[in-house]
Amino acid sequence: MRCFQPRRARAANLLGALLVALAAALAFAGEAAAVPPGMTITFPGGPMGPVTLDGAVHAGKGLVCADCHTKLFEQRHGAARITFADHKSDRFCYGCHDGKQAFAPIGNCNRCHALPQAAPVAEKPGGKHWNATCLRCHGGSAPVAALSRTRHGVGADPRTPDCTSCHGTSAAHVTSYAATPPDRVFTPRATTPAAARNEACLTCHRGGQRVHWNDGAHASRDVACTSCHRIHAQHDPVRERESQPEVCFACHKEQRAQTLRPSHHPIQEGKVVCSDCHNPHGTLTPKMLVRDNVNDTCYQCHMEKRGPFVRTHQPVQERCTICHNPHGSVNMNLLKLRPPWLCQQCHEPTSHRGYPGNFETTGSTSHRFNTVARGCVNCHTNIHGTNNPSDLGTERSLRR
Repeated sequence: MRCFQPRRARAANLLGALLVALAAALAFAGEAAAVPPGMTITFPGGPMGPVTLDGAVHAGKGLVCADCHTKLFEQRHGAARITFADHKSDRFCYGCHDGKQAFAPIGNCNRCHALPQAAPVAEKPGGKHWNATCLRCHGGSAPVAALSRTRHGVGADPRTPDCTSCHGTSAAHVTSYAATPPDRVFTPRATTPAAARNEACLTCHRGGQRVHWNDGAHASRDVACTSCHRIHAQHDPVRERESQPEVCFACHKEQRAQTLRPSHHPIQEGKVVCSDCHNPHGTLTPKMLVRDNVNDTCYQCHMEKRGPFVRTHQPVQERCTICHNPHGSVNMNLLKLRPPWLCQQCHEPTSHRGYPGNFETTGSTSHRFNTVARGCVNCHTNIHGTNNPSDLGTERSLRR
Protein backbone atom coordinates (compact mmCIF):
# COMPACT_ATOMS: atom_id res chain seq x y z
CA MET A 1 0.00 0.00 0.00
CA ARG A 2 1.11 3.55 -0.70
CA CYS A 3 1.60 5.78 2.30
CA PHE A 4 0.31 9.35 2.09
CA GLN A 5 1.52 12.26 4.19
CA PRO A 6 -1.11 13.91 6.36
CA ARG A 7 -2.68 16.94 4.77
CA ARG A 8 -1.19 19.24 7.40
CA ALA A 9 2.36 17.93 6.78
CA ARG A 10 2.03 18.40 3.02
CA ALA A 11 0.85 21.96 3.49
CA ALA A 12 3.86 22.70 5.69
CA ASN A 13 6.26 21.32 3.09
CA LEU A 14 4.65 23.34 0.31
CA LEU A 15 4.89 26.53 2.37
CA GLY A 16 8.56 25.82 3.07
CA ALA A 17 9.29 25.40 -0.62
CA LEU A 18 7.55 28.68 -1.47
CA LEU A 19 9.60 30.51 1.14
CA VAL A 20 12.86 29.09 -0.26
CA ALA A 21 11.90 30.12 -3.78
CA LEU A 22 10.97 33.64 -2.62
CA ALA A 23 14.28 34.02 -0.79
CA ALA A 24 16.20 32.94 -3.89
CA ALA A 25 14.29 35.40 -6.07
CA LEU A 26 15.03 38.28 -3.67
CA ALA A 27 18.71 37.30 -3.48
CA PHE A 28 19.15 37.50 -7.27
CA ALA A 29 16.78 40.40 -7.94
CA GLY A 30 19.64 42.83 -8.40
CA GLU A 31 21.64 40.64 -10.72
CA ALA A 32 21.29 40.87 -14.51
CA ALA A 33 22.61 37.41 -15.51
CA ALA A 34 22.12 33.81 -14.41
CA VAL A 35 25.80 33.74 -13.51
CA PRO A 36 26.86 37.04 -11.90
CA PRO A 37 29.71 38.92 -13.66
CA GLY A 38 33.07 37.79 -12.39
CA MET A 39 31.78 34.29 -11.67
CA THR A 40 32.04 31.22 -13.87
CA ILE A 41 30.42 27.80 -13.94
CA THR A 42 32.19 24.87 -15.62
CA PHE A 43 30.33 21.92 -17.09
CA PRO A 44 32.05 18.64 -18.12
CA GLY A 45 31.28 19.09 -21.83
CA GLY A 46 31.88 15.46 -22.83
CA PRO A 47 34.78 14.31 -25.01
CA MET A 48 35.15 17.73 -26.61
CA GLY A 49 36.38 19.21 -23.33
CA PRO A 50 34.75 21.28 -20.55
CA VAL A 51 32.45 24.24 -21.16
CA THR A 52 32.96 27.32 -18.95
CA LEU A 53 30.06 29.77 -18.71
CA ASP A 54 31.14 33.29 -17.77
CA GLY A 55 28.36 35.52 -16.46
CA ALA A 56 29.99 38.65 -17.85
CA VAL A 57 29.47 37.46 -21.43
CA HIS A 58 25.69 37.26 -21.23
CA ALA A 59 25.42 40.26 -18.92
CA GLY A 60 27.27 42.33 -21.49
CA LYS A 61 24.58 41.43 -24.02
CA GLY A 62 21.86 42.72 -21.69
CA LEU A 63 20.44 39.31 -20.87
CA VAL A 64 18.68 38.56 -17.61
CA CYS A 65 17.88 35.30 -15.84
CA ALA A 66 14.41 34.95 -17.31
CA ASP A 67 15.77 35.06 -20.87
CA CYS A 68 17.05 31.52 -20.37
CA HIS A 69 15.24 30.29 -17.25
CA THR A 70 12.71 28.93 -17.74
CA LYS A 71 12.19 29.67 -21.42
CA LEU A 72 15.02 27.42 -22.55
CA PHE A 73 15.96 25.47 -19.42
CA GLU A 74 13.76 23.80 -16.85
CA GLN A 75 14.33 25.04 -13.31
CA ARG A 76 15.37 21.57 -12.19
CA HIS A 77 18.81 20.13 -11.54
CA GLY A 78 19.90 17.70 -14.26
CA ALA A 79 17.03 18.58 -16.61
CA ALA A 80 19.36 19.86 -19.36
CA ARG A 81 21.08 16.79 -20.77
CA ILE A 82 22.57 18.31 -23.93
CA THR A 83 23.51 15.85 -26.66
CA PHE A 84 25.31 16.40 -29.95
CA ALA A 85 21.98 16.15 -31.77
CA ASP A 86 20.74 19.13 -29.75
CA HIS A 87 23.45 21.28 -31.36
CA LYS A 88 21.37 21.28 -34.54
CA SER A 89 18.04 21.98 -32.83
CA ASP A 90 16.42 25.03 -31.23
CA ARG A 91 16.58 23.61 -27.71
CA PHE A 92 18.63 24.86 -24.77
CA CYS A 93 21.45 27.23 -25.73
CA TYR A 94 20.65 26.75 -29.40
CA GLY A 95 17.41 28.70 -29.09
CA CYS A 96 19.67 31.76 -29.44
CA HIS A 97 22.85 30.24 -30.85
CA ASP A 98 21.35 29.58 -34.25
CA GLY A 99 23.83 31.49 -36.40
CA LYS A 100 21.56 34.55 -36.52
CA GLN A 101 21.07 35.85 -32.97
CA ALA A 102 24.40 34.40 -31.83
CA PHE A 103 27.13 32.24 -33.33
CA ALA A 104 26.13 28.72 -34.34
CA PRO A 105 27.68 25.84 -32.41
CA ILE A 106 28.57 23.82 -35.50
CA GLY A 107 32.06 24.79 -36.56
CA ASN A 108 32.73 26.87 -33.43
CA CYS A 109 33.64 24.18 -30.92
CA ASN A 110 36.50 26.18 -29.43
CA ARG A 111 34.24 29.14 -28.57
CA CYS A 112 32.55 27.06 -25.88
CA HIS A 113 34.72 24.01 -25.26
CA ALA A 114 38.20 24.19 -23.82
CA LEU A 115 39.67 21.84 -26.40
CA PRO A 116 42.68 19.90 -25.12
CA GLN A 117 45.90 20.06 -27.08
CA ALA A 118 46.00 17.73 -30.04
CA ALA A 119 47.87 14.50 -29.53
CA PRO A 120 48.50 13.31 -33.09
CA VAL A 121 49.77 9.88 -32.17
CA ALA A 122 49.16 8.12 -28.89
CA GLU A 123 51.15 4.96 -28.27
CA LYS A 124 49.35 2.01 -26.74
CA PRO A 125 50.69 -1.37 -25.67
CA GLY A 126 51.43 -3.77 -28.48
CA GLY A 127 52.46 -1.13 -30.99
CA LYS A 128 48.89 0.10 -31.53
CA HIS A 129 48.59 3.65 -32.81
CA TRP A 130 45.48 5.74 -32.34
CA ASN A 131 44.89 9.40 -32.77
CA ALA A 132 43.50 10.42 -29.39
CA THR A 133 42.28 13.73 -30.70
CA CYS A 134 40.14 12.09 -33.40
CA LEU A 135 38.71 9.54 -31.01
CA ARG A 136 37.23 12.26 -28.82
CA CYS A 137 34.49 12.70 -31.43
CA HIS A 138 34.75 9.65 -33.68
CA GLY A 139 35.54 7.03 -31.08
CA GLY A 140 31.99 5.75 -30.84
CA SER A 141 31.15 5.86 -34.53
CA ALA A 142 30.38 2.65 -36.40
CA PRO A 143 33.06 3.12 -39.13
CA VAL A 144 35.82 3.54 -36.56
CA ALA A 145 34.56 0.54 -34.59
CA ALA A 146 34.59 -1.53 -37.79
CA LEU A 147 38.13 -0.39 -38.59
CA SER A 148 39.40 -2.14 -35.48
CA ARG A 149 38.37 -5.46 -37.06
CA THR A 150 40.36 -4.93 -40.26
CA ARG A 151 44.03 -5.27 -41.10
CA HIS A 152 44.36 -1.54 -40.50
CA GLY A 153 43.39 -2.13 -36.89
CA VAL A 154 45.79 -4.92 -35.96
CA GLY A 155 47.33 -3.77 -32.69
CA ALA A 156 50.27 -6.16 -32.73
CA ASP A 157 51.50 -4.93 -36.12
CA PRO A 158 53.87 -1.93 -35.82
CA ARG A 159 52.97 -0.97 -39.40
CA THR A 160 49.39 -0.24 -38.40
CA PRO A 161 48.56 3.34 -39.39
CA ASP A 162 46.76 5.90 -37.29
CA CYS A 163 44.11 8.40 -38.38
CA THR A 164 46.62 11.03 -39.46
CA SER A 165 48.45 8.55 -41.68
CA CYS A 166 45.52 8.67 -44.10
CA HIS A 167 43.60 11.84 -43.26
CA GLY A 168 46.59 14.10 -42.53
CA THR A 169 47.24 16.07 -39.35
CA SER A 170 44.12 18.20 -40.01
CA ALA A 171 44.96 20.84 -37.40
CA ALA A 172 42.24 23.23 -38.60
CA HIS A 173 39.64 20.46 -38.48
CA VAL A 174 40.44 19.78 -34.82
CA THR A 175 39.38 23.28 -33.75
CA SER A 176 36.60 23.78 -36.29
CA TYR A 177 35.43 20.36 -37.32
CA ALA A 178 32.35 21.35 -39.33
CA ALA A 179 33.72 24.42 -41.06
CA THR A 180 37.01 22.79 -42.05
CA PRO A 181 37.21 19.17 -43.25
CA PRO A 182 40.26 16.97 -42.66
CA ASP A 183 43.27 17.42 -44.92
CA ARG A 184 42.23 14.32 -46.89
CA VAL A 185 38.63 13.24 -47.28
CA PHE A 186 37.79 9.93 -48.95
CA THR A 187 34.02 10.16 -49.38
CA PRO A 188 32.59 9.88 -52.92
CA ARG A 189 31.84 13.62 -53.13
CA ALA A 190 35.05 14.77 -51.49
CA THR A 191 36.96 17.67 -53.03
CA THR A 192 40.30 16.05 -52.24
CA PRO A 193 41.92 15.16 -55.60
CA ALA A 194 42.05 11.46 -56.40
CA ALA A 195 45.84 11.62 -56.70
CA ALA A 196 46.14 12.96 -53.13
CA ARG A 197 43.82 10.26 -51.80
CA ASN A 198 45.70 7.54 -53.64
CA GLU A 199 49.04 8.83 -52.38
CA ALA A 200 47.90 8.11 -48.82
CA CYS A 201 47.28 4.47 -49.80
CA LEU A 202 50.39 4.09 -51.95
CA THR A 203 52.57 5.21 -49.05
CA CYS A 204 52.18 1.67 -47.71
CA HIS A 205 50.63 -0.29 -50.58
CA ARG A 206 53.35 0.22 -53.16
CA GLY A 207 54.92 -2.54 -55.23
CA GLY A 208 53.67 -6.02 -55.99
CA GLN A 209 50.49 -5.92 -58.07
CA ARG A 210 50.45 -2.13 -57.75
CA VAL A 211 53.88 -1.50 -59.25
CA HIS A 212 52.28 -0.28 -62.51
CA TRP A 213 49.48 1.74 -60.91
CA ASN A 214 50.53 4.98 -62.58
CA ASP A 215 50.49 3.25 -65.99
CA GLY A 216 46.97 1.84 -65.61
CA ALA A 217 43.68 3.14 -66.94
CA HIS A 218 42.22 3.69 -63.47
CA ALA A 219 44.99 6.06 -62.42
CA SER A 220 44.84 8.02 -65.67
CA ARG A 221 41.07 8.49 -65.23
CA ASP A 222 41.29 9.76 -61.64
CA VAL A 223 39.82 6.67 -60.03
CA ALA A 224 40.59 6.67 -56.32
CA CYS A 225 41.40 3.57 -54.29
CA THR A 226 38.32 4.24 -52.17
CA SER A 227 36.15 4.21 -55.29
CA CYS A 228 36.47 0.43 -55.14
CA HIS A 229 37.75 -0.37 -51.64
CA ARG A 230 35.96 0.15 -48.32
CA ILE A 231 38.69 0.86 -45.79
CA HIS A 232 36.49 1.18 -42.69
CA ALA A 233 34.77 -2.15 -43.25
CA GLN A 234 35.48 -5.59 -41.91
CA HIS A 235 34.62 -7.13 -45.29
CA ASP A 236 35.73 -5.26 -48.39
CA PRO A 237 33.24 -6.22 -51.16
CA VAL A 238 35.80 -5.87 -53.94
CA ARG A 239 38.05 -8.42 -52.23
CA GLU A 240 35.26 -10.99 -51.87
CA ARG A 241 34.72 -13.21 -54.93
CA GLU A 242 30.96 -13.24 -54.40
CA SER A 243 30.59 -9.45 -54.46
CA GLN A 244 33.56 -8.28 -56.54
CA PRO A 245 31.76 -8.21 -59.93
CA GLU A 246 29.08 -5.87 -58.60
CA VAL A 247 31.74 -3.37 -57.56
CA CYS A 248 33.26 -3.43 -61.05
CA PHE A 249 29.88 -3.30 -62.76
CA ALA A 250 29.10 -0.02 -61.00
CA CYS A 251 31.22 1.61 -63.74
CA HIS A 252 31.55 -1.12 -66.37
CA LYS A 253 27.87 -1.37 -67.22
CA GLU A 254 28.41 -2.64 -70.75
CA GLN A 255 30.27 -5.66 -69.40
CA ARG A 256 27.46 -6.29 -66.92
CA ALA A 257 24.99 -6.55 -69.81
CA GLN A 258 27.31 -8.89 -71.72
CA THR A 259 27.58 -11.30 -68.79
CA LEU A 260 23.79 -11.70 -68.87
CA ARG A 261 23.78 -13.00 -72.45
CA PRO A 262 23.05 -16.69 -73.17
CA SER A 263 26.70 -17.59 -73.72
CA HIS A 264 28.93 -16.10 -71.05
CA HIS A 265 31.75 -16.80 -68.68
CA PRO A 266 30.31 -17.97 -65.33
CA ILE A 267 30.72 -14.60 -63.65
CA GLN A 268 27.12 -14.41 -62.47
CA GLU A 269 27.50 -17.95 -61.14
CA GLY A 270 30.47 -16.91 -59.02
CA LYS A 271 33.02 -19.22 -60.68
CA VAL A 272 34.95 -16.46 -62.47
CA VAL A 273 35.61 -12.91 -61.24
CA CYS A 274 37.03 -9.85 -62.92
CA SER A 275 40.42 -10.07 -61.22
CA ASP A 276 41.00 -13.55 -62.67
CA CYS A 277 41.70 -11.84 -65.99
CA HIS A 278 42.32 -8.17 -65.11
CA ASN A 279 44.63 -6.43 -62.68
CA PRO A 280 42.72 -3.30 -61.64
CA HIS A 281 45.87 -1.77 -60.16
CA GLY A 282 47.48 -1.40 -63.58
CA THR A 283 49.68 -3.37 -65.96
CA LEU A 284 51.71 -2.74 -69.10
CA THR A 285 49.30 -4.80 -71.20
CA PRO A 286 46.12 -3.68 -72.99
CA LYS A 287 42.96 -3.86 -70.89
CA MET A 288 45.08 -4.33 -67.75
CA LEU A 289 45.32 -8.10 -68.25
CA VAL A 290 47.03 -10.22 -65.62
CA ARG A 291 49.29 -11.87 -68.23
CA ASP A 292 51.44 -10.42 -70.99
CA ASN A 293 48.81 -10.83 -73.71
CA VAL A 294 45.26 -11.98 -74.35
CA ASN A 295 46.16 -15.56 -75.27
CA ASP A 296 48.30 -16.18 -72.19
CA THR A 297 45.47 -14.87 -70.04
CA CYS A 298 42.97 -17.23 -71.67
CA TYR A 299 45.37 -20.18 -71.46
CA GLN A 300 45.22 -19.98 -67.65
CA CYS A 301 41.95 -21.93 -67.92
CA HIS A 302 41.78 -23.06 -71.57
CA MET A 303 45.08 -24.91 -71.58
CA GLU A 304 43.96 -27.42 -74.22
CA LYS A 305 43.88 -24.59 -76.77
CA ARG A 306 47.53 -23.69 -76.20
CA GLY A 307 49.05 -26.49 -78.25
CA PRO A 308 51.64 -26.81 -79.61
CA PHE A 309 50.04 -28.00 -82.84
CA VAL A 310 51.58 -29.11 -86.10
CA ARG A 311 48.89 -27.22 -88.03
CA THR A 312 47.84 -23.96 -86.49
CA HIS A 313 45.03 -21.52 -87.17
CA GLN A 314 46.60 -18.09 -87.56
CA PRO A 315 43.87 -16.04 -85.83
CA VAL A 316 44.09 -18.35 -82.83
CA GLN A 317 47.82 -17.73 -82.55
CA GLU A 318 47.33 -13.99 -82.87
CA ARG A 319 44.52 -13.20 -80.40
CA CYS A 320 41.54 -15.11 -79.01
CA THR A 321 39.33 -12.02 -79.10
CA ILE A 322 39.39 -11.96 -82.91
CA CYS A 323 36.62 -14.56 -82.74
CA HIS A 324 35.42 -14.49 -79.11
CA ASN A 325 33.81 -11.89 -76.86
CA PRO A 326 35.10 -12.91 -73.42
CA HIS A 327 32.32 -11.27 -71.39
CA GLY A 328 29.36 -12.78 -73.19
CA SER A 329 27.62 -13.26 -76.51
CA VAL A 330 24.29 -14.22 -78.03
CA ASN A 331 26.14 -16.83 -80.08
CA MET A 332 27.42 -20.16 -78.86
CA ASN A 333 30.90 -20.46 -77.39
CA LEU A 334 31.21 -16.69 -76.88
CA LEU A 335 31.60 -16.18 -80.63
CA LYS A 336 31.20 -12.65 -81.97
CA LEU A 337 29.20 -13.92 -84.96
CA ARG A 338 27.58 -17.18 -85.99
CA PRO A 339 29.43 -19.40 -88.45
CA PRO A 340 29.77 -19.11 -91.37
CA TRP A 341 29.61 -15.31 -91.12
CA LEU A 342 32.39 -15.25 -88.57
CA CYS A 343 34.61 -17.44 -90.76
CA GLN A 344 33.73 -15.53 -93.91
CA GLN A 345 35.31 -12.39 -92.50
CA CYS A 346 38.62 -13.98 -93.56
CA HIS A 347 37.73 -16.99 -95.75
CA GLU A 348 35.95 -15.34 -98.67
CA PRO A 349 35.05 -15.46 -101.56
CA THR A 350 36.61 -18.61 -103.10
CA SER A 351 35.45 -22.24 -103.06
CA HIS A 352 32.44 -23.43 -101.12
CA ARG A 353 32.79 -20.82 -98.39
CA GLY A 354 30.63 -18.32 -100.26
CA TYR A 355 27.91 -20.58 -101.63
CA PRO A 356 24.49 -21.20 -100.08
CA GLY A 357 24.14 -24.78 -98.92
CA ASN A 358 22.14 -27.47 -100.74
CA PHE A 359 22.22 -31.21 -101.35
CA GLU A 360 23.01 -31.17 -105.07
CA THR A 361 26.02 -33.31 -105.85
CA THR A 362 26.36 -32.83 -109.61
CA GLY A 363 28.25 -30.40 -111.75
CA SER A 364 29.76 -27.31 -110.26
CA THR A 365 27.61 -27.57 -107.14
CA SER A 366 29.06 -30.86 -105.90
CA HIS A 367 30.59 -29.24 -102.84
CA ARG A 368 27.58 -27.17 -101.76
CA PHE A 369 26.25 -29.87 -99.46
CA ASN A 370 29.20 -29.10 -97.21
CA THR A 371 27.60 -25.82 -96.21
CA VAL A 372 24.22 -27.27 -95.22
CA ALA A 373 23.23 -25.85 -91.77
CA ARG A 374 25.75 -23.09 -92.34
CA GLY A 375 28.22 -24.59 -89.86
CA CYS A 376 31.91 -24.55 -90.85
CA VAL A 377 32.87 -26.48 -87.73
CA ASN A 378 30.72 -29.40 -88.88
CA CYS A 379 33.82 -30.45 -90.76
CA HIS A 380 36.59 -28.23 -89.43
CA THR A 381 36.23 -29.44 -85.87
CA ASN A 382 39.71 -28.69 -84.54
CA ILE A 383 39.52 -25.03 -85.38
CA HIS A 384 42.11 -24.03 -82.75
CA GLY A 385 44.78 -26.32 -84.22
CA THR A 386 45.42 -29.95 -85.02
CA ASN A 387 48.10 -32.54 -85.53
CA ASN A 388 46.07 -34.26 -88.31
CA PRO A 389 45.74 -35.06 -91.16
CA SER A 390 49.12 -36.16 -92.37
CA ASP A 391 48.49 -35.78 -96.10
CA LEU A 392 49.62 -32.50 -97.60
CA GLY A 393 46.46 -32.02 -99.63
CA THR A 394 44.29 -31.26 -96.58
CA GLU A 395 46.87 -30.27 -94.02
CA ARG A 396 45.25 -26.86 -93.49
CA SER A 397 41.70 -28.09 -93.17
CA LEU A 398 41.97 -28.42 -89.35
CA ARG A 399 39.99 -31.66 -89.32
CA ARG A 400 40.36 -34.58 -86.99
